[in-house]
Amino acid sequence: MELRLNIEGATPEELARGIAAAEAVFARAGITALQGAEGLFALEGWDIKGFPEDDKPTEEEDRAAAVWMEADKAATTACCADWPEDEVPHHQTMELINVPRTRLQAEAIPDTWPERKQLYPDVVRRLEITTGPDRQIDFDIAFVLGWVPERPTLDRVEPLSDDGDRIPFFTSDLAQVEEMARKALKDWTTICVVDEDGIIFREGVAASDPNEIADWLERLDLNLARVGLEAGATAAWLYNGLRKRGLAAICIDPRRLRALTKTMPIKNDRNDARAIAGCMRVGWFSIVHVKSDESQEIRMLLCNRRTLQTKQIDIENEIRGTLRVFGIKLAGRITSGPFEGRVLELIENAPRLAAMVKPMLIARAALRQQCAVLHKMMLDMVRKDETCRRLMTIPGVGAITAVTYLTTIDDPARFERSRDVGAHLGLTPKKYASGEVDRNSGISKCGDVAMRSTLYQASLALLTRSTKNSGIRAWGLAVAKRRGLRRAVVAVARKLAIVMHRVWADGTEYRWESKAATAN
Repeated sequence: MELRLNIEGATPEELARGIAAAEAVFARAGITALQGAEGLFALEGWDIKGFPEDDKPTEEEDRAAAVWMEADKAATTACCADWPEDEVPHHQTMELINVPRTRLQAEAIPDTWPERKQLYPDVVRRLEITTGPDRQIDFDIAFVLGWVPERPTLDRVEPLSDDGDRIPFFTSDLAQVEEMARKALKDWTTICVVDEDGIIFREGVAASDPNEIADWLERLDLNLARVGLEAGATAAWLYNGLRKRGLAAICIDPRRLRALTKTMPIKNDRNDARAIAGCMRVGWFSIVHVKSDESQEIRMLLCNRRTLQTKQIDIENEIRGTLRVFGIKLAGRITSGPFEGRVLELIENAPRLAAMVKPMLIARAALRQQCAVLHKMMLDMVRKDETCRRLMTIPGVGAITAVTYLTTIDDPARFERSRDVGAHLGLTPKKYASGEVDRNSGISKCGDVAMRSTLYQASLALLTRSTKNSGIRAWGLAVAKRRGLRRAVVAVARKLAIVMHRVWADGTEYRWESKAATAN
């Protein structure tokens, strides 16, 4: 058996240095790495079972677990000694491989499948529905029941023994487990329910589907005050599904939660669920607005359009760069239309280059064609939307800016004051004040990047290209004279965001003749 560090990006020398530091900790404590791992497993098992008084780890196991955690910390510190602080992992990184077969919690867990099934009927029934009754027991059930301290992976478990009624063991043998483990490792959501005093009422897992999660919670027959989930790729789908089932779902900002979970000596899905449940109980969370399905569809359209545009520009730049090597220069500003004709003209006398460039031009033409399809869809959407048409009465605001603003804000009632929109989009200065230090710096750049860049481009066009006078443009030019163009562009972008919100919220149009239209 040997120690292994799982630290992404570490060199072999750094990993060896970390393992040496861990071995030194075990040597000073006078125990082996295996004893430390067994102590940690015992401590984790006690935690998973709800800290029963009659099943506490022994003093030797408790001491061994403490030594293991100290060794893990020493290994990470030694391995990442020269790394930036934000790149150093704050979760458990060390494991023991090639371990002789050792039962985990054999004394506390019944040895045969029928006995285990009687102890955990609810969890087993739910998982059997998903994985099939012929499976009897899989590695996800082992994770739920605490037979392994974290969700199994291909190199951490091995299948059941020949008689089919033994619990899993740690191993490094992949040949026996690959097919079965791949079927078992499915998309699960870990759930933790706590009462008003923070006592864990029930823990378990359900398939990552809103109906499966709602069914799991409804079987508890409890009046749930809050159901919290982290913001992520599938958060909107889960949130809307849970809301439709009548649950008080809340989507929370994972950045605040990360400050709590990074202090955990053992980071896994079970502990993450416990942390979220604790935050729900005490109210220590920031609510993330979940956009409507319509806004999500508009955002998808804009993202797809921008992706095709970006790939088209990438192909054009690639053609420019590769032809320059052979002395063929596409000098000056060539618009998208005549670009292909100009390239073919320059490579007319170089048939070998033409054979390699023409496929790139064909791909570019296909991207342009499909991008035009999406662009037309966007323009049709803007023409039919009354809010977009009213937003476009504001100077500097075009179709793209209007529809991007529509999908970003989603609901103007989210903001009590229009000037809060500027801060929400990261267009206000950051501030650091502590003791005698009090300084402002650049804009915070928080919030939606696409919306901020779109407002910046609209503001720049308003100040440098627009010829029609308006209150916003006059104010921006005055700022440019005092503070410079760059600051003026950001200031006008913030002003546009505020005015757009006011126009949207009031149901009015921009009044060019009124100075009130530019008020904060």
